[in-house]
Amino acid sequence: MSSMPPWPVAAEHFEMPRVMRWLYWLAPWMTAGTAVFLAMLPFTAADDPQSCHDNSALLAWVAVLGGGAFGLLTLALLGPARRVGRTATSVDGDGLWATRDGKAAGLVPWTHITALRDWPLLKRLELLDAAGHVRASLECVLTDFSRLRMRVLERAVLPPFAMPPDGVVRQPWSSRALRLAGAAGMAALCLWLQDDKPWTAYGGAAFFLVLGAWDFATTPSLLRLRPESLEVGWPFRQISITRASVRDISVEDDPQQLLEGTVVALHRAPDVPPLVLRGLKTTPAELYRLLRAWQAGPR
Repeated sequence: MSSMPPWPVAAEHFEMPRVMRWLYWLAPWMTAGTAVFLAMLPFTAADDPQSCHDNSALLAWVAVLGGGAFGLLTLALLGPARRVGRTATSVDGDGLWATRDGKAAGLVPWTHITALRDWPLLKRLELLDAAGHVRASLECVLTDFSRLRMRVLERAVLPPFAMPPDGVVRQPWSSRALRLAGAAGMAALCLWLQDDKPWTAYGGAAFFLVLGAWDFATTPSLLRLRPESLEVGWPFRQISITRASVRDISVEDDPQQLLEGTVVALHRAPDVPPLVLRGLKTTPAELYRLLRAWQAGPR
């Protein structure tokens, strides 16, 4: 049974905290300043007589890649900064709307929402209609956003989610390889940049290698659905839980995850920590609906 309370008589309102509004306004200026700083590094280092000329090639790469990346990030943050005043959202049994517009002028009926699109890095959830047009954009920093997302999942008219033919959902090998390559690349960068403090470089390299190994070992690589049980596999272990032991399934936000901040949690006995699923070859919304269909299967 779902832990979500029934729909209230009055509309529910979700607003962005004041401090987050200020951060949204300041973020484009901060990233733009960082882009300019990185782009000017080769020129400022050339004016420094004590600079190391051996790093001129590295500074050029940092200027091009870093300045370009932060420039693109600035462009991506301009839109959310302009929409700060319209992020507050209200919902009821009929649909949702921007609080500032009012229900009469801005209502988007639940029947018009047929698809969801996650933007984990931008912390945004877009609601799409049948034509693929964005009907509403929800910022994940809204107060009690997990509750708002569950309201959307309950009422949006999403197409039926097909159960995998073999009942197995896996983590893509490309994703696993990219994670390991990223950790190895950061470790190699630490060793390459070492100057007169090799132990600092070794410590940084060890940190990224341990972080990559921990991520590899703790990210589920396999999810197998059986009629009465669920098997979850990691690279070095596997567990099986019964369908009867699963009390609730929810989509939650994990602040410790940057690229995968949204996870699906399986709640069992009160004294048992939730089983968190992430990194699989499906979106959190699809995985939630898949597990709901499995949970509601024949008893």
